[in-house]
Amino acid sequence: MERKKAEDGLRENEELYRTLVSLSPDAISVADLNGLLTVTSPKARQMFGDLPDDEILGRNILSWVAPDEQDKVSENIRRLLTEGTLTATEYTLLKKDGTRFIGEVNASIIYSPDGSPMSMIIITRDVTERKRAEEALRESEQRLSQIIDFLPDATFAIDLNGKVIAWNRAIEEMTGVKAEQIMGRGDHEYGLHFYGIRRPMLIDLVLTFDEEIKNKYHFVKKEGDVLLAEGDAPVRGEQSRALWGKARPLYDTEENIVGAIEAIRDITERTKHTREIEHLNRLYSVLSRVSQAVVRATSPEEFLAQACRDVVEGGGFLLAWIGQVDLMTNAVVPTAVWGGIGEYVRGITVYADNRPEGHGPTGTCIREGHPSVHNDFLHSPQTLPWRDRAAPFGIASCAAFPIERAGGPWGALSIYSDEIDRFSGEDVKLLEKVAGDIEFALDNLDREFQRKRAEEEKEKLEAQLFQAQKMESVGRLAGGVAHDFNNMLGVIIGRAEMALGQDVSPDKLQHNLEEILKAGLRSADLTRQLLAFARKQTAVPKILHLNDTILGMLKMLRRLIGEDIDLLWAPGLDLWNVKIDPSQVDQILANLAVNARDAISGVGAVTM
Repeated sequence: MERKKAEDGLRENEELYRTLVSLSPDAISVADLNGLLTVTSPKARQMFGDLPDDEILGRNILSWVAPDEQDKVSENIRRLLTEGTLTATEYTLLKKDGTRFIGEVNASIIYSPDGSPMSMIIITRDVTERKRAEEALRESEQRLSQIIDFLPDATFAIDLNGKVIAWNRAIEEMTGVKAEQIMGRGDHEYGLHFYGIRRPMLIDLVLTFDEEIKNKYHFVKKEGDVLLAEGDAPVRGEQSRALWGKARPLYDTEENIVGAIEAIRDITERTKHTREIEHLNRLYSVLSRVSQAVVRATSPEEFLAQACRDVVEGGGFLLAWIGQVDLMTNAVVPTAVWGGIGEYVRGITVYADNRPEGHGPTGTCIREGHPSVHNDFLHSPQTLPWRDRAAPFGIASCAAFPIERAGGPWGALSIYSDEIDRFSGEDVKLLEKVAGDIEFALDNLDREFQRKRAEEEKEKLEAQLFQAQKMESVGRLAGGVAHDFNNMLGVIIGRAEMALGQDVSPDKLQHNLEEILKAGLRSADLTRQLLAFARKQTAVPKILHLNDTILGMLKMLRRLIGEDIDLLWAPGLDLWNVKIDPSQVDQILANLAVNARDAISGVGAVTM
């Protein structure tokens, strides 16, 4: 009973064993200690070419191994017998038709109840496709590595742990660090080779955004999942370089982020060139603005102040000032200053001679007659007298340009910047033209001053001539006026004496007084006409009839134009009255008569 039960249990175990073997996706075989196959699973027969049992059982396992690897198999069988197991060992195996495939073999010794080796169980898995995929992946990774290595931009990549997984030749050249020295390293070691310290870079912002890191760049711009940025870094501990960066995540086949990659480009020269173009454009603007100021200038003081302002605001400089040489002391005296640090100029002493204060840019350019440039103002030996004063004002470079007048030194235009190496050759050429425009403007203003002075002198002489001509006319009038006054005074005196006589009747007295009044009124009119001619009477408008007013002026006008010219009077009819000062009418008539007289050469006539 017990024996039967044991036999039934054994059969069940064997059946379970055969079921498991038949269902296994791997080939399962059993061989004796000599390597002869005693049991094979269906998968094993299929794997080696659908062989029947009689063609596979009893054959040595080496017959299914490629000849060039049989020695390797024999050696591993000896190891198996010694160690008891063999794991994940790959061999090139042969199918029935000679086709080769790669099998991954795991083997173990089957021991008898007494512990002695009895047989070997061998599990084989066809990994040909996997190996092909792995090889394809290796080739793909190699190609990708070669592509990254070939990229002209310095490129590196990190995994999610921040460890470097790619480091191309361009970044080797940029940093001086070989790939083998940094591959697999983390803790922001890559930042050490750009900034001198371990710190996150743009590549880290892709994985974890940090506002503090972002602010270390000039700008960070996001386009989809790509970050673009520009910033400065002292690569290799040298002078700061302008760098452009582009970073994005790395994804696996399921679109999961597995790392990040960054490309870095040194744009120092490009940035420098761009800035130079911007500087030149601003200087061309300065030249244009100063040229316009030349046209609008009305005084040297106003123009020089405007020129300094145009240089500072148009060129983006800290300060500009124009100084004139004092010929007695050789000191350069500021005549115009513009800029936020104008206080600097008021606290320095500059000369145009050979004393130490004359060897800076301003004194040198005046003395030698050509521009003087100091692109590192705080470290130039010639600027020592002003160094301590310049440093707090942020002065880093300076250029000075001579201004000449009448073929000799007059002064200088001095310009200051907060950038080292600010004044390039092209900058100096353009600013030299600005100084030339200042010279031209000063000369032009001087010529204009002389012209105005000559015009004023001319106007003065013409006024004197006009006064002389007027006096000549007054002289002509004097004789007639004296005669008229004598006649009228005779009337006044005679009539007054008659009125004093005791035998004068009241009617006679009334007549004499009326004659005295008429003579007085005629004298007043004559005086008014003389004052009108002299333009010294206050205007008192009255309602007048022009014919009557002109008729009373004819006698004086005839004397005014002289005996060789006839004055013809043709009064108009039905004239309206006008409200005007009689003396102004007399003045108009006198001017018209004099102008008509001057236009007539010799004998002629004037008709009114």
